[in-house]
Amino acid sequence: MRDRNTHRLTAFIGACALLICMPVALAQRAGGAGPAAAAGPSGRGPQVPLVAPFLPTNVPHGTVAAVWYPSPVTKGQRRMKVYTPPGYETSRANYPVLYLFHGGGGNEDNWFDSGLAHVALDNLIAAGRMQPMIVVTPNANWDLPSAPTHSAAAPDAGSGPPMGLDLQKGENDILNGQIRYIEANYRVRKGRENRAIAGLSLGGGIAMSIGLKRLDQFAWIGEFSTGLFGGVSGAAYEPFDVETLRPGFLRDPAATNKLLKALYFSCGTEDPRMKFTADQAGALQARGISTRLASFPGGHEWSVWRSSLVDFGSSLFR
Repeated sequence: MRDRNTHRLTAFIGACALLICMPVALAQRAGGAGPAAAAGPSGRGPQVPLVAPFLPTNVPHGTVAAVWYPSPVTKGQRRMKVYTPPGYETSRANYPVLYLFHGGGGNEDNWFDSGLAHVALDNLIAAGRMQPMIVVTPNANWDLPSAPTHSAAAPDAGSGPPMGLDLQKGENDILNGQIRYIEANYRVRKGRENRAIAGLSLGGGIAMSIGLKRLDQFAWIGEFSTGLFGGVSGAAYEPFDVETLRPGFLRDPAATNKLLKALYFSCGTEDPRMKFTADQAGALQARGISTRLASFPGGHEWSVWRSSLVDFGSSLFR
């Protein structure tokens, strides 16, 4: 059964499509990837010049790998990308994990091909501004095994809500597929305090909806430019109701704040979603929920999401 928050995600899916990016190698040294500039979310128009920390530098590099895991949703193998920090292969340390989701129309490659997340992670970890961590970028098209360039499978038009909108499938795949695989195959710190979930646009809605519902699994939650709260042209919205996701969330703010290590909202100053994002963050703050709101110059675009990743990521696991 889909609740009202699932219907809200359905309302903005048509407006948040992102570029489905070119493939990358099965495994690559993180610092060796990334163009001098990256295109906007449509993949067309002028390129946006990159700024630090998204410029490759002479620092130790992590590794980005494509891995396939058994999915409880498709009953087959699904693909996700995994960044391991510099020194992972030679150390015995265990690491916390950030599960980081793409936007509508995107896939598991986007945060590295277009977002250049690995470049920023390398630079910020080397500078001591970010904790060494594993970053997992899943594919939120729950019925598909992978990005189209890595699989011949096509969406099943009759299988239910498109893209990442079926939150029951998403919750099942994240908890019983992705997390289970990562914790069985990587040296990770287990437990909710060592897991974060975040995403851009549609992925931000996924992170908020599943993260807030499953505070037994995640202590750090971030959304970048979600349309979940409003601001998408032509979409009809019901008020976002966190109590539908997690009954009692607002009733006892002190107890909720003990569970939340971070609840993070961000948006571009020129994005129509900005007002609605600020209103939602303010409403939670007024009810005593510890919430952080950030804004960055720009619209619904990668420069905003890169800045959001740096800002949110720098606060994690401290």
